[in-house]
Amino acid sequence: MPDIKRGGSNKYWMLGTAQNNHGNPRARISVLDFTPVKRRDSVVGISFANINDSTLVWTAGFNGGIEVGEGGSFALQSDGKLVLSNGTQILWQTNISSLGVASADMQDDGNFVLQNSGSFTVWDTFANPTDTLVVNQNFTVNQSLRSGPYTFTLQPSGNFTLKWNNYITYLNVGTPLATTASLTGQGIFKLSNSSNDEIWVSRSVDYTDNSITVRRMKLESNGNLRSYGWITSLGIWELGWSAVEDQCQVYGWCGNFGVCVYNDTGPYCKCPSAEFDQIDPNDASKGCRRQQDIAQCPNNHSMLQLDHTKFLSYPPESESSNSEIYYFGYADCWQNCLKDPNCTVSTIMADGTGTCREKYSNFTSAYQSVSIPATSFVKVCGRGQPLIQALPPVSIVNESKVPTTGILILIIINSFVIKFCNSFISN
Repeated sequence: MPDIKRGGSNKYWMLGTAQNNHGNPRARISVLDFTPVKRRDSVVGISFANINDSTLVWTAGFNGGIEVGEGGSFALQSDGKLVLSNGTQILWQTNISSLGVASADMQDDGNFVLQNSGSFTVWDTFANPTDTLVVNQNFTVNQSLRSGPYTFTLQPSGNFTLKWNNYITYLNVGTPLATTASLTGQGIFKLSNSSNDEIWVSRSVDYTDNSITVRRMKLESNGNLRSYGWITSLGIWELGWSAVEDQCQVYGWCGNFGVCVYNDTGPYCKCPSAEFDQIDPNDASKGCRRQQDIAQCPNNHSMLQLDHTKFLSYPPESESSNSEIYYFGYADCWQNCLKDPNCTVSTIMADGTGTCREKYSNFTSAYQSVSIPATSFVKVCGRGQPLIQALPPVSIVNESKVPTTGILILIIINSFVIKFCNSFISN
């Protein structure tokens, strides 16, 4: 594979041909194509070639790929390393220089492989995924999908997990003995054992629709793992399955001190009270910041009440010193947090258990809905001011002074393309 540079003079480079169903080669199935883009920066990645869509299923680098400027290149070097560089600066590479790489190949199933002189694969994109799985791509216990602070892994126990910051586990589902996860062409997400027997399945809502021939599964930037099918007649991806059915249950989706709420169009994020500002007015999921830190008002705190609201708590935080569970009444729940200098929020359940959970961590994630049998309290400076928004409401429960202690580079083969594409491509 030669050194492929943006703006290079050789417009096309053939990697080979593929056979159609009748055994005849198809022309220009594998092509590197330098094409102008709308913005200066690009990323290198793989996408489907047989649909009119530029969604990436693999990128060089996580979180949408590493952006490169006009001097960017993507090359298989003489030492066997596949390298993404921007001028003389190496941005990404495969560390396999000692494995005798002799060739690169874009396979029919969408797997981009590096092989030695004996045609043995020594590195491939299926074994090094970023945020997406395609049909029949085996996902094992040694791999992970990553998107922002979120990670999807298959555990040695057989369960698959979704984690925030590789710490908070907000989904843990599966079955013992599972060693591989994969997505089928029918839209079935399955776990298989070492004998390749299916031992756990979850079906997409459109798994019986034979007209859908292209599918993918992605760990999205919102922390949810979802599968999609391509609707050719509409030219859109249709959601078929979500690992977390209720988006507001995804830890941290609304950022620190963000409150997840539903309206007629779906979930959205807001701040808990007027004492907080959105970190990014253009993206409410970035969370909220206090206008005044509670350390700056040690003798002038109050607890702001949020009805029908709970602060999410998942393992291991729910089992650590960052969270404490008590069993007492409504008033004790907020008063105890108010008096404790380390407590930032508390939640009391109205489900008959009398459970009060206090949180001491610097990051909190909340969910508000009229269906939630809980009341939460957040510590603020002075007399808190509720936001003027639709129900469910917030209110002040007290005011108390308490002393505290390629350009487009394309390699097309069968149904996939590897390419440089615009950095502003949406998830």
